[in-house]
Amino acid sequence: MKKILLATFVILLFLFAPWVFKAKADHFDPLPTEFAYCEKDLSQIRSPYLITLERIDKWEKSLQTYFENEKIDYSLQLHFYTYLYLAQRDAAFLSYNVHKCFVGSLDPLTKSVINAFFPKFDTFPELVTDPYSEELANQIWPPYLKRLKKEETNPPQFKSCDGKPLSKGTQKVAKWIPWITPLPEVPPPEMKNTQMPHTQLSDEQLALIYGWAGEKGLDLQWRTLANTFMYDHKTPLGKTLFVRSILMEGLFDAQIASKLAKYTYCIARPSGHSLIRKPSTPSYPSGHATQAGTAEVILSHFFPDSTQEWCEMAENSAESRIWAGVHTPQDKAAGMQLGREVGTDQIKRIFLL
Repeated sequence: MKKILLATFVILLFLFAPWVFKAKADHFDPLPTEFAYCEKDLSQIRSPYLITLERIDKWEKSLQTYFENEKIDYSLQLHFYTYLYLAQRDAAFLSYNVHKCFVGSLDPLTKSVINAFFPKFDTFPELVTDPYSEELANQIWPPYLKRLKKEETNPPQFKSCDGKPLSKGTQKVAKWIPWITPLPEVPPPEMKNTQMPHTQLSDEQLALIYGWAGEKGLDLQWRTLANTFMYDHKTPLGKTLFVRSILMEGLFDAQIASKLAKYTYCIARPSGHSLIRKPSTPSYPSGHATQAGTAEVILSHFFPDSTQEWCEMAENSAESRIWAGVHTPQDKAAGMQLGREVGTDQIKRIFLL
């Protein structure tokens, strides 16, 4: 009899552990989701699992290996992670709103997002799932998939300057649907780009050039920098999911805004030698500077005590393109301005939801 009671206790503890060991969300009530969902279907189901950052990010290593092997470009990675982080945030927040804790597994949802973007990906880690987690995925992914399919049929927002075909990555960005509308714009450039003077660079500057360009085994990205910062500072799960989803939305829109401006003004890259491969896209404004301005605003908003750190990172990212010989100060200034406006608009959009 004692064994039966003990076994029953263990089973009950396993089933109701998520409610015993609650993970606290430290902002918003209810937690905001990008789309509206039906809570009733989830309220009748239970799960023995808790959503944790470790369980979510177990996919990262396999994904990065796949990206490297398949040479997945930055734009496609940005596209994917924007949808993934938003969907994961919605799933976790919906679950919290229903049960007042982050209950369930995001494995079924994560697998659905990966399959939509990378059908050939087959190195999945061991999946943790149950009926609750499957239902969570079935609720969250359809509106995102609908949006993704709409992008596939969306008419391009810009065309080539010289009649040459756009790169595959740029063709995809041309069809992306921005999260904020209308997107901010930059004024026309004051002059055409000319040759940049050669200057002696330090080892630190060279490392920043190659790091922000993703060359020579170095790879600096705002997504990974923000994730590392939040992990090192033990940021709560709810805030981590919230911040990184908003950051990706901002970077997503910054990519569209900078490309729209590039193909509006069609300013050639500065002539002369460059330390990295010159991108095939027009020069004005700098895409790196646009992304830097956006990241600086969003991350400074959520982590104001580290504003100086974000500003220094943004400055280094934008300036590295000038040091490399692929942009001019004019490109950088316009990009930073545009990016900061995108970031500001993104913050306003989120907090007016």
